[in-house]
Amino acid sequence: MVVVKIFENEKFQNTGWNPKKVEVDIPEGTWGKAVLYFSAESHGDPYDRCYSVACQGVELHRGITGFGGRIDSQEDVTQYLRLFKGRVTFQVFLTTYLGYWLVTVKLELTPGTPPSPLPKPIPILLWQHIESSEPVTKTVSIDSKGGKLVLHGTGHSYEEGSEKWAVVKADDVEVMRTLIRRWSPGQGRVPPYYKDLDKLTCSRISLTVEGATKYWKISLAYLDYAPTPPIPWEWIIIGVLATIGIIGTVYLVSESLKSPPKPPPRRLI
Repeated sequence: MVVVKIFENEKFQNTGWNPKKVEVDIPEGTWGKAVLYFSAESHGDPYDRCYSVACQGVELHRGITGFGGRIDSQEDVTQYLRLFKGRVTFQVFLTTYLGYWLVTVKLELTPGTPPSPLPKPIPILLWQHIESSEPVTKTVSIDSKGGKLVLHGTGHSYEEGSEKWAVVKADDVEVMRTLIRRWSPGQGRVPPYYKDLDKLTCSRISLTVEGATKYWKISLAYLDYAPTPPIPWEWIIIGVLATIGIIGTVYLVSESLKSPPKPPPRRLI
């Protein structure tokens, strides 16, 4: 087992929604499981706060603290194993405005055979601030034969006790509709919402929180379990050469089938 330290007793003071970024080197290895651990301890902040962890633009974990005190939570992030290679960027926020919090985040990697198929995470939206029913649109090219959408969402300010419908459309076709439920202070982990899709091919994704006011924080990603493989350049060259050969063969055959030219008439002397 390998433990990757992301933050250790990092001081979050007056950070609001601004995340802290850190680059982390993931050791080489074949990993069968990954678990993310988050802990935070309040020093002078008596309110409940939202926190979240993202990697390479994909949200991994979200939670709610209690009214001050300490919070510990964890998330099985095995489905994101493809993100944890080489040097990666983690982002962490905790919305404090009073006092400060000491935050520790670590990633625990267990050697073994990774699950199969192992999805390719595709970031779409990260901590999008939404305070109206207007759709948020993101240009993203997806050509997948199967996967699932992952949505993290929480309401804040006047929306803390609200439940709203989140609607996701791919090229104007609805592909996900889920009710974002209210959260409770001190609950720790806020589970994400999933939607399995048999296939997804699109050039843009839009998200709407129906009836939203102030305000919602939404993240959206797609886990591609069956990406359409790109065509290797060698195949393209072979295809071009084969096409040229076919055209040449057809031309020669057509020429050979033409009637031979008639000889000129003989003159009588």
